[in-house]
Amino acid sequence: MSASKSAPILAGILVLLAGLVGTGFWYTFRDNGELDDALEALRLQQYDKARQLLLDRLERRPQDAHAHLLLSRVLRRMIPDDLTLARQHLTAARQLLGPNPEVELEEAMLICQSGWRARETEADLAGRVASPETPGDVRLMIYEALVRGHIRAGRLNAAIRWLDRWIEALPGQADAHRWRACLLEYQQRPHLALEDYRALAAMQPDNRTLRDHQGVLLAESGYDYQQAIQLLGEDFSSRHDPRTVTAQAICFYGLGDLVRARQAVGRALRLDPSYVPAWLWSARIALEAGDAQAGLQAARHALAMLPGVSSRQAKVALLEQRSPPLAHPTTYLERLQQLEIQALNQLGSLQQLQQAMERYRRTQECLARWNQLVENTPAVPDLDNLYQAAQLQLELADCDEAETLVQRLLEQAPDYPGAMQLLHDCHERRYQARQAMENPPTITEP
Repeated sequence: MSASKSAPILAGILVLLAGLVGTGFWYTFRDNGELDDALEALRLQQYDKARQLLLDRLERRPQDAHAHLLLSRVLRRMIPDDLTLARQHLTAARQLLGPNPEVELEEAMLICQSGWRARETEADLAGRVASPETPGDVRLMIYEALVRGHIRAGRLNAAIRWLDRWIEALPGQADAHRWRACLLEYQQRPHLALEDYRALAAMQPDNRTLRDHQGVLLAESGYDYQQAIQLLGEDFSSRHDPRTVTAQAICFYGLGDLVRARQAVGRALRLDPSYVPAWLWSARIALEAGDAQAGLQAARHALAMLPGVSSRQAKVALLEQRSPPLAHPTTYLERLQQLEIQALNQLGSLQQLQQAMERYRRTQECLARWNQLVENTPAVPDLDNLYQAAQLQLELADCDEAETLVQRLLEQAPDYPGAMQLLHDCHERRYQARQAMENPPTITEP
C-alpha cells in the first residue's frame, strides 16, 4: 500500500484513538471530581449531597473501595445516621482493600457510635484524639462518634465528658456546644446549659431561636424572670409554641402577675393539651391564686398523662442535636406529686392526703433503689438486674425504658417469671396515658 493511500487510514485511526483516550480521560476526570465533590460535601456536612454523589459513583464503579469507605462514613455521620447500611459499605471496603488503617479507624468509630461497651476500642480512639499527630478533622469525627454512642446507650454523663474534651481541644465548634447544651438541659442543669447557649448566640448573633431558648431556660430555671421576659416579650397571644408560652406564664408568675400567668398557661394548654409542663404550671399557678380544686385537677391530669412522655423520643432528639421538648418523666413525677399533696392539704382532704404522701414516699424509695441499682449493676446486667430495673422504671413513669428493659430480658429468658405481665403493664399504662391526653379537663381562666 502506498504512503498516499495509507495516510487517510492512519489519520482515521489516530482520530479514533484520540476520541477513545479523550473519553477515558473525561470519565476519569468526572469520577475523580465526583469523589472530591463528595469529600467537600462531607466536610460541609451536606450529607444528602455526599451520599447521592457516592451512590452515583458506585453505580458505575461497584468495586470502588474508597467510595464504599467514604459512603460508610457519610451514612454514619448523617443525621439521623444509618449504621446498618454504613456497616454494609464498610464490609465491602474491607473486602476490597484488605488490612487498611482507614478501614480500621472507621470500624472503631462505628463500633463506639453503635453504643456498645467496647472499652478497648474507646481507649484506642481516646489515644488517637490525644495525639498531636492526629489531624483536626479526624479528631472531630472521633469525638462525634463517641458522643453519639454514649447518648445512644443512655450514658449521658459520659457523653458530656467527651463533649467537654471536644470543646477544650477544638474551640469554636458550634455542634459541640449545641449538643452539650441539649444534654445539660435534659439533665435539668440549666445554669450550665445557658453557658453553651450564650456561646452559640455569640457565634450566631442574628439567631432569634437561640434568643428565645435562652429566655425559656431563664424562666424554667427561675434564675431571672425579668431578663427572661425581656428576651421572650410579653405578648403570648401570637406565639404558637407551647413551651415558649409556658415560659412566659412562668415569668408572669415569678413577677407576681397571676392573672396574666393563668391566661398564658391557658393558651399553652390550648396549643397542646398534652403538654405536661403546662399542666404542672397550671396547677402551681392555681394553687398560688388560692384555687386548690383547679390545682388538684391539673396536677392529677398531668400525673395521668406522665407515662405517655417518651424518653425514647428524647434520646432521638439528643442524637440529632435537638433539645427534647420534655424532660425525663421522673423530673415531673416528683414535682406533680408535691403539688397534689399541697392541693389536698389546702382542701383538708386528710384521707386522700395520706394516700398522696404514701405515693410520694414510694417514689422517693424507688429513686433511691434505682440509683443504687445503677451504681452496682455490672456492665452486662444479669436477668434479675434487668427485671428489677424494669419494675423501677415503670414505677417512675418511664414506660419506654421499662419496655426496653423487659424486651432485653425476654430476648435472653423468654419464660422469666413476671416478665410478660410487666410488659403488659407497660402497654396498659401507656394506653391509659393516651386516653388522658385525648380527654383533658376544661381549662378555666380568670
